[in-house]
Amino acid sequence: MIDLIGDNQSQVSREVISSAHADLVVAMARTAVTITQRRDGGPMRPAGRKRGFRPGGLYASAKTGKMMGWESRPELWGFHHAEVDTAIVAYRAQPHTAEALADGGRLVYTPDREDQLADGRIRIIEVKEQFEADRDPYYARKLEYFAEVYRSLGWEFRLIDAAGLTRQPLFGGVEAVERLRRAAFTSDDLNRVREALADGPRALAELVPLFDSEVLARSLLCAMMVGRYLAIDLSAGFYDGAVVTAL
Repeated sequence: MIDLIGDNQSQVSREVISSAHADLVVAMARTAVTITQRRDGGPMRPAGRKRGFRPGGLYASAKTGKMMGWESRPELWGFHHAEVDTAIVAYRAQPHTAEALADGGRLVYTPDREDQLADGRIRIIEVKEQFEADRDPYYARKLEYFAEVYRSLGWEFRLIDAAGLTRQPLFGGVEAVERLRRAAFTSDDLNRVREALADGPRALAELVPLFDSEVLARSLLCAMMVGRYLAIDLSAGFYDGAVVTAL
């Protein structure tokens, strides 16, 4: 059960009440963990803020229609995966901050991303360049603690590293589709593809003749995948034999 804390903290309801901060929603789980998120769904830290000499920037998501702040290359690559993955309906960066009193002290954690899945589940993502638990046992313990908190809420928690994000040939396929995510297609374009897929999945190359050129066909099919109108099997990369399925 999650309770939201109102202006009067002595009055706690099982239903949603207004927060003490107009732009924040504060939730408290049974595990005595406080989860705070912005009411507008924005990131808990300034978007695209750089830390020292680390890279940072903004990513224009066609799937969500929002700018996503990233603070490392692996975080950006994670956005590319989320943009293309048809199992993900929406996603957001730095979605909340969780705080707990545990292990004799105060634990604070802000995850890198939250994915809203097509089946209604929530998946929390932590992205690392490289993660070795033995090198930072305190941080590893903190991740374990909050992973258990998320599981108690019925959410999934996943730790991803750069090697996993860039594994080929999948990553090459993801990058090919992501680069064309903003191609504009019409309802006629979409209906043409849907009719071609009405009898079942087709190879990518079989759909190319539906349009005036191969470049146009590939661009529109990629944008349709990001829009979750169809799925292209990218497990072997983005190539003529990739199987395309209507959603």
